[in-house]
Amino acid sequence: MLAKLPKIAFIGFLFFLLSGFTEHLPSVPAKSQTTYVYICVTKNSYAYHFDYYCRGLKQCKGEKRKVTLSDAKGKYERKICGYED
Repeated sequence: MLAKLPKIAFIGFLFFLLSGFTEHLPSVPAKSQTTYVYICVTKNSYAYHFDYYCRGLKQCKGEKRKVTLSDAKGKYERKICGYED
């Protein structure tokens, strides 16, 4: 019986650690949940792209820039690419 005691105590300790312990962890900060998209920075560009290799973005003759989704919609006034819709 005494030989099994350390094994039982270890299993009990693991159960204690794994049961509900994760509920008390802090939530993920909003900064790490930021979505990035790609835009073409030219006069006639109008769309943002989730995929850098999107066929709509391949037509870009200017600079391709990685920006946040909120900046693409607000600051750059872009809409989602028709190929990704």
